[in-house]
Amino acid sequence: MKAPAQIGQGRSEWGARLLLAVGSILFACLVAEGAFRLVGWRQGIDYRLYLRELTNPDRLPRALFRRDARLGMVLAPDVQVLAVTSDFAVVYRTNSTGVRDREYPSTKPRDTLRVLALGDSFTFGEGVAYGERFTDIPENEIAGLEIINAGVPGWGIETELAFLALEGVRYRPDWVIVFLNFFDTARPLPGLVRDGRVVLPTADAGAGRERQSGHQGDTWYVSADDPFFRDRGVLARNSYALSYLLFRVTLARRRTAFEQYDAQYWRAKGGPLFAAPAPSAPVEVKVGEERTLVVLRKFAELAKMNGFRLMIVNIDPFLSLSYVAGVDTSIRYHDFTPLLVERSQHDRLFFTYDMHYNPGTHALIGRRLVDLLRPLVDEQPLDERRRAVANN
Repeated sequence: MKAPAQIGQGRSEWGARLLLAVGSILFACLVAEGAFRLVGWRQGIDYRLYLRELTNPDRLPRALFRRDARLGMVLAPDVQVLAVTSDFAVVYRTNSTGVRDREYPSTKPRDTLRVLALGDSFTFGEGVAYGERFTDIPENEIAGLEIINAGVPGWGIETELAFLALEGVRYRPDWVIVFLNFFDTARPLPGLVRDGRVVLPTADAGAGRERQSGHQGDTWYVSADDPFFRDRGVLARNSYALSYLLFRVTLARRRTAFEQYDAQYWRAKGGPLFAAPAPSAPVEVKVGEERTLVVLRKFAELAKMNGFRLMIVNIDPFLSLSYVAGVDTSIRYHDFTPLLVERSQHDRLFFTYDMHYNPGTHALIGRRLVDLLRPLVDEQPLDERRRAVANN
């Protein structure tokens, strides 16, 4: 039989071990929280978004947009939202000018080639993290290159033209690249083209600042009264690490329901078409050809007036838009359709359900852009000297 002193010593040792274990767990939790906050600070991401997102029914969160009287829907400035589907969970952040990119001064740094990229949700990079979009890849790889990505979901070339005239020229780009697909040519901006000519909106047209009121397409989500949210107290709502962990656990637990919803959602929007390989010979489509050519000629006119050069890049894998190639001799045209067709024969271009390019396709386009843009960067000093002589 153990003496009372031995029993007391054993209990003391057990208590010390328990305290050590509890302390170790608390220390590990603090380290994890600190790590998440440090990563969040470096990335500019508030990881508490992940838990809050579970009650957000918008595929493109409404806070990302505001209505503009001249351009329709534009990106709201200085916002951070999380978009979640069964394919991805991506944070979208905008800068002070309402662009999904870092801050760029109006005056470009010396010895730098500045490119302004225009396009719709494919250029915006829906579902793709910042830094992995096809415009980010050449900017990260080529010294002396800036690419300002001004893509906005739902825009067409008419809205892109109006944005360029109103806002884009303020960046003083050396090049403007319009990333074109069929959707861009099929989305008119009311009132822009009248009687076969372009009437650009004026800067004093009264830009509105209200937030978006409608949905951009629902996605599967957990309702606010779901049992998941019971007993989620202050700690869960304010901890970066716990919010992210709970989000991932819930997403994994309900993965099947999430995928079923997305499959049904995108099937109704023509998803099976996008799941199939692109045809080896893309179909030539000329819907709205005359109107598109009028708009592109105005692009060329703005380029000459403001001293930048213009490039059109076709990123549609299904449809040939070759009729835009000869619209103006000053426009440089590149067709990425063969590149995308070749990839589609052995790999997916799009996400499993979402009809946007996956990171692999962005990487493919990005590498091709590196080949196109590197020579332009090398030519830049000569172009700047020529511009200086012309100005004098």
